Amino acid sequence: MRYIENQPTSERADPGVVSVAAWCLLCLYLFVDAVSGAMLSQTGGVAPLSQLWKGLILLLIFLWCSMVSMRLSIAVLALMALLLAGPLFRFVTSGLLDGLQRDCTAAIKALIPALVLIFCEAGRVHEPAIYRLWAPRLLWFSAAAMALNLGLGLLGFGYTSYGSPESGGIGAIGFFYAGNEVGAAYVVLSAFVLITMWNRARSLYLPVAAMLVVAGFVIATKSAILGALTLAFGVPVVSTRGRLWLLGWKGGVLLSAACVALVWAVMEVWSVLKLAGLAERLSSVFAQRGWIGVIFSGREKFVADSIQALWERSTPVEALFGTGQHTLALWSGKLSTETDPIDMYLWFGLPGVAYCAVLYVCYLYIPWRACADRTNHAAPAILLTNMVLVVLSIVGGHVVLSGMVGIVWAALTSLALGGVSVAAAGRGRAHVLRTTS
Repeated sequence: MRYIENQPTSERADPGVVSVAAWCLLCLYLFVDAVSGAMLSQTGGVAPLSQLWKGLILLLIFLWCSMVSMRLSIAVLALMALLLAGPLFRFVTSGLLDGLQRDCTAAIKALIPALVLIFCEAGRVHEPAIYRLWAPRLLWFSAAAMALNLGLGLLGFGYTSYGSPESGGIGAIGFFYAGNEVGAAYVVLSAFVLITMWNRARSLYLPVAAMLVVAGFVIATKSAILGALTLAFGVPVVSTRGRLWLLGWKGGVLLSAACVALVWAVMEVWSVLKLAGLAERLSSVFAQRGWIGVIFSGREKFVADSIQALWERSTPVEALFGTGQHTLALWSGKLSTETDPIDMYLWFGLPGVAYCAVLYVCYLYIPWRACADRTNHAAPAILLTNMVLVVLSIVGGHVVLSGMVGIVWAALTSLALGGVSVAAAGRGRAHVLRTTS
């Protein structure tokens, strides 16, 4: 992202209108996802509103990039060409329009984390006032959409994470259609709320953290539960960079209370899992496939079957550019292995897995570099969040290839480099950190 900072703002046109329009669409995207999910049950599985909305967002981002810098627009086009090379080649050779449509939709989802991060980083440099206003607004709007849908889910409306409401499904997610994608997006938004509470309203941190953990059990996916628990206890620790004596007496009390709650949760974890409806499911998976099955939820079998089929049946071209979802479904019976790096390779070939690896590096490097500033109280917690999301992406998927996660993930990561004070924790502590570093 360093090259962005060296680009001059275009003098031919004011990109501010396009930028604000993009930010407005970004702020509302989770509400649109919920509306689209509600429409799915009424239209028999056809509701392209969410895809059209995100397509318009990417179009506005590309238009804005072309107005700000030619190099930015070239970079965006290069990313698109990188992922679309395989699907276009397969369409030319096979003529399967359905396969092309599926792969192009997946490519758009995979591009969202990179393109929105580029938009945020460039906006931070070229339009700092707009960025400072809209980046936190995007995250707060998204958090509100998440809270609204969880509330609707608790009232019995919408979908469940596993199964269906009619058959006694598990997990309340409102009108969001994909439970696994909800879990990863929930981790990002929980991190933003916890970072803000810890640095701006520390006395509210413990009750807010407790509510977020409870909400993770309401969603009832492993990513939501483990992510919320990790962040609830991890944010205070990493925010001090291991120097817990800087917490002060209030922070010490909060952390002690959190540790007591953690011990209790460990002792009562099976009862909580029964309450969430996960105990029977985990017992069944453990009896069949052991700890590997519990961690990967059966995905390891689909990964093994798909890799074996690729090794035995693929051509050299498919090994280079991927098989696509259509061929993968013929081989393993599923469109996806639900593991992001493997899916990126099977769908888009070597360019896809290379893109995924670079994306991981960028999302870890940006907050890690920001941690060099000892007065930056948000960067360590954002780094922890991104580490959790990378692990979830590898183990459970639905992060890089999720249309729900990429936007808020990019916005949160961009906050690590400054420009927005989500960590206005007080000048006194900042001074202490400067003098002790």
